[in-house]
Amino acid sequence: MPNGRSGSFSRLPLSCFPAPDHPWLYTWRNRSKFYRWYRELKYLESEVSDHPHPEQIPDYRVRLDRIEDAVNKVNVPLAFYDEIYTLREHIDFVRGKISRLNQDSY
Repeated sequence: MPNGRSGSFSRLPLSCFPAPDHPWLYTWRNRSKFYRWYRELKYLESEVSDHPHPEQIPDYRVRLDRIEDAVNKVNVPLAFYDEIYTLREHIDFVRGKISRLNQDSY
């Protein structure tokens, strides 16, 4: 080519190509929808476990409900629903920690 470019496809973003040509991209794109919520859930769990403040229980519950509501709205193909169910189990695990913190404060 006269201008030294290898072709016109070199300027197209990766998202222009269909997912079957890039299965790793398809998987990453769908799984990445959960990473933000796992990060927030882990931060909340650490806060509840490492620095528990019973007076913060209402705030902990509000934050957990916000995470759960967002997870319930995540749109992924059926093949990734196991990720949703696993994350919901982890949300319930943290909810249990918050409930035990509430019981221990009495």
